Amino acid sequence: MWEFVKNACRYICSLIDWAAYRVLSSVYDLFTEISQLTLYNENIMKVISKRIFLILGIFMLFRIAISLITYIISPDKTNDSKAGGKKLITNIIISLFLLATVNIIFEEAYKIQKKVVETRIVEKIFFGQNGNENDVSLSYLLYSAFLSPNEKAVSNCETLFDQFQPISLDCSYNLTNAGLSNKMTVGINHVNNEHDFSKVLSDYELINYDIDGEYFFNYTPIISTICAIIVILMIVSFTLDLAIRIVKLLFLQIISPIPIIANMDPSKGEGIFKKWVKQCTDTYLSLFIRITAINFAVFMIVLIKSNFAEIFTGKSVFVTIILIIGCLMFAKQVPKLIEDLIGIKFDGMMLHPLKKMEDKALFGKQISGLTKGTAKGALAGATGILPGALGAGVASKALGNGKGETTWATIRGAGRGLVGGFGTGFKSKTALDAAKAGIGRKNTEAEYVNSLDGTDFAGRVKAGLQQRWNIATDEEKTKKQLDAINSFSSSIDTLLKRAESESVKHNDLQAKDSAGNLLTMEQHKQEQEKLNMLRNQKPMDFNEFAQSMGLKNYDDFANERGGDFEQTKADYNELLKEMQKRHQEYELEQKQNIQKLSDKVNKDTKIFANEYATQVALGKIDDAETSELISYTTDTRNKLGDYYTEEEMNTKFKIYAEDANGNRYFSGKETKDSKGRADAEKIRIEKTKNKTDRNGKAYNEYERQKANAAATKPKKK
Repeated sequence: MWEFVKNACRYICSLIDWAAYRVLSSVYDLFTEISQLTLYNENIMKVISKRIFLILGIFMLFRIAISLITYIISPDKTNDSKAGGKKLITNIIISLFLLATVNIIFEEAYKIQKKVVETRIVEKIFFGQNGNENDVSLSYLLYSAFLSPNEKAVSNCETLFDQFQPISLDCSYNLTNAGLSNKMTVGINHVNNEHDFSKVLSDYELINYDIDGEYFFNYTPIISTICAIIVILMIVSFTLDLAIRIVKLLFLQIISPIPIIANMDPSKGEGIFKKWVKQCTDTYLSLFIRITAINFAVFMIVLIKSNFAEIFTGKSVFVTIILIIGCLMFAKQVPKLIEDLIGIKFDGMMLHPLKKMEDKALFGKQISGLTKGTAKGALAGATGILPGALGAGVASKALGNGKGETTWATIRGAGRGLVGGFGTGFKSKTALDAAKAGIGRKNTEAEYVNSLDGTDFAGRVKAGLQQRWNIATDEEKTKKQLDAINSFSSSIDTLLKRAESESVKHNDLQAKDSAGNLLTMEQHKQEQEKLNMLRNQKPMDFNEFAQSMGLKNYDDFANERGGDFEQTKADYNELLKEMQKRHQEYELEQKQNIQKLSDKVNKDTKIFANEYATQVALGKIDDAETSELISYTTDTRNKLGDYYTEEEMNTKFKIYAEDANGNRYFSGKETKDSKGRADAEKIRIEKTKNKTDRNGKAYNEYERQKANAAATKPKKK
């Protein structure tokens, strides 16, 4: 059981990592695509330049005219090294050159950017260069730190999943002799050839594959998910920065003539020009800084999990976790560090993309609120998977369910933990509350499994749909069937009690017992009187009985016997014992006679009641009230036809008999017998365990119907 739970938990974690792996790959691909994107178009820029340059040409002539007038008014400024005529001419030449080449400079810068990103130069600086490798997968590199070959299962395979190192001959030999399954071999080849862990992470057999009790993969769940989420948040944040960067560069390019023209004025324009140049430089380099930050963080994680592994031997796992998270958090500080070192100004890098959106985007707060709720829901859902699976699996095992049912309960608990945790977490105020909600799914899922005790999946689905669409459930149908049986049985009771009380009023009433003996009402009444007399008659006590049997007292007996005193006393005691035995037999006989007569009277009473009801039904006795009760009993019996076939009706709920000519008539006797059959049918439905589930466990169908309906009953809002 423990092995199964461990494998199930490991698989559930790997599924979460599979989702995170796919998201990370997609987000990084998006980051790469946006990093290659430019809004530069030569034709558009020419049109814009013509429109702007016409205005700027006039402005430029105006500024030059102003400068010349200034020099005429103040000839001394002509020789000024900072704002004199020489400086003016130099700046005019530089500005004219830049006006002619600024678009070319931007175009070439975009080409360099695209080349750097496409060839992944930054990634290869950190992770090396393989002659046959043209692509570096960030998600693969990150997860290779958390999913690696287990040296205890197969040795000398440290480079098995290294994207830039060949597989050693020893590793190939050990893999060949390890007796791996075909599926495992295909999985390993897929990882090596495609540089993709998704196949392993999404397959129960592969992630839990073992050799002689040792897992093939060293897998570090939870930590891997946390790191993946942080990297995803970083990349999303960086992607938003790149989107802003693209528009910002276009804007700087469009307005470039303004600072370039302003540069012609040595006294005031140089400051504007220098700020524009700095903005262009900072914005352009921000892309490469972000790529460097991400890859450095991943590079450090890979080192910690591989090259520096010996340093952490014997240390708490939390030391590794904290250091890995520290590497990721350091990436956030890289722009600030570079700014302090070389003086290039970058926008702050927020790890939280929602905060960036909230501060800078239109309707950012509304979008951020929705996204935060989704994120907290995702956190609670992810946190709730393991507790949900554990709570459900343990509860199912405690109920004595089989392995298959417990497996399904565990999987269902994980799914419910995910979905239920998401719903609760979405409404949580903080991430901590969301995480607590996820952990709390353990008790919730255990309670849910206990509530399903005695149910079955198909029955729950059916009952759930019936209740959702306001259709009568199987439980309600069966309850109506039981109500119909109760009505039929109750109507017979009422009818026969009426017949008993009325039959004694007819002295000429006759009937036959089961042996065919004729019974008359007059004889029946005499037996009732005799029974009453016997019940009221006090039986003789011991003294009265002994006296009636002629036993004398001891003195008379001794005088009559004479002789030895001791012998006489012994003989008298024997007589007393014998007499006590006879008195007990007498008392027992009296009770038996009364009981025998009572049974006969009761039996005959029912026979006369049955006969009386039959005579009323045949119209031989006029009794309107009894006739109505017969009609009511017939009606309640007919209602059972909604639940039973005609054959079952004539077997279980028979109230008719046939005469010698084959004519059917209402029979009091058959009706009385039907009451017993109706009561037996009720017990069969309510109590009898006449069905067997998949595990061979007997169960009562009505009890299961009730359990299914209760388990799927909609909650009151």
